[in-house]
Amino acid sequence: MLKRVFILLGIGLLISGCAQIEVKQTGPNKLAQLTKPIKNLIPKKKPTPPPPKVNSIYPVNAKPVYVGNKVYFYTNCGAMVQAIEPGQVIYSGHTLKAYNHIVLIKTPDNLVDVYAYLGRVFVAKGDMVKKGAIIGEVGIDPIDNICKLLYETRDTQGNVVKPKF
Repeated sequence: MLKRVFILLGIGLLISGCAQIEVKQTGPNKLAQLTKPIKNLIPKKKPTPPPPKVNSIYPVNAKPVYVGNKVYFYTNCGAMVQAIEPGQVIYSGHTLKAYNHIVLIKTPDNLVDVYAYLGRVFVAKGDMVKKGAIIGEVGIDPIDNICKLLYETRDTQGNVVKPKF
């Protein structure tokens, strides 16, 4: 009896193993498309575009608001800030929290251009910048909670002098 069960089971497996599988083709050369080697799995690095230029005599495209010799520019956060004069970056940091990020650039005339309330900075201490080079982005004044840029020109004694533009 046990022998018959094994024989019937073996015949059943043999028949089921011989069953045909129907393959449906969904279009011409579908197999060729499915078996093509995959190319470009790793995307190529896109070259970073040069930073946009600011078309203004001011550090940003905004009207200046003069308060004595200090100049404020009220504009959108993230607006690009350009260097007014060429020079060397003598400070780039965030140590004075009330001014957000600050960049100081010493110009060939022995003056220092001060850019305060920057949100992001693209230059570091020691960098040489050309006139019109993008140095950062406009940030928020932490006290007023307004997007703006503070620009000053200082002499070698640290006194605020009239800006050149």
